[in-house]
Amino acid sequence: MTKVNKTLEPYVSVEIDRADARNTKKELHYKAEEFMASKDSCNVKMGKSYVVGNLKEYKIHIEDKEINLTVEIKRTTQSWRPKTGHMVFGEDESKEFNWVVPVPQGEIELEYNYKGSETKTAGSVYHDHNWGYISMLEIFNHWYWARAEVGPYTIIASEMISEKEFNNDNIIVFNISKDGKTVADNDPAYFRFTGKVEIKVYKSDELIEKYSSNKAVWELMCFGDPVGK
Repeated sequence: MTKVNKTLEPYVSVEIDRADARNTKKELHYKAEEFMASKDSCNVKMGKSYVVGNLKEYKIHIEDKEINLTVEIKRTTQSWRPKTGHMVFGEDESKEFNWVVPVPQGEIELEYNYKGSETKTAGSVYHDHNWGYISMLEIFNHWYWARAEVGPYTIIASEMISEKEFNNDNIIVFNISKDGKTVADNDPAYFRFTGKVEIKVYKSDELIEKYSSNKAVWELMCFGDPVGK
């Protein structure tokens, strides 16, 4: 994953965290001749494992002697990428890191059998994808990333701080969707929302005051061409 110029060594990794704190980690390694990837769509296969999709729907299957897992995803919020999705570094712009979010929010159905124990569940899902010509460890020093689902809104925000070689420049991107459609992202605009605010005052862990009001204002300001100009 971090050594992009090595020979082809395909593998699948899966990690499952349960509410009771149980954790499962698996890596399935394959021979190069067991690997296939389409250039025209999301269609990657390694042995019996695969992922296929078309932005709107995805199916993931992972299988070996211990685990048999199938995931079905249906997108409920528009796919998104920051501008073109490409971020280039260096004077000759030869170092490239790319990011796209096919599923900012979606519905998921998952079932798997691990060592004879079967589980079925459903819920909310997020899916993004990174790729590039150089390891991200050589480009970025660190980053902050956040995602939230709040009422009809889905919010994605990230600040990426580059390495000293690139002046520790930061890249800030965000996306706000409402009812499945993007209402604000890197394009500049001015938004003001009203809402409810609640304040609680504690003294020595004892609640001594509590107030709520509908007279709250939340403001978002970003510069550039407004959405839908």
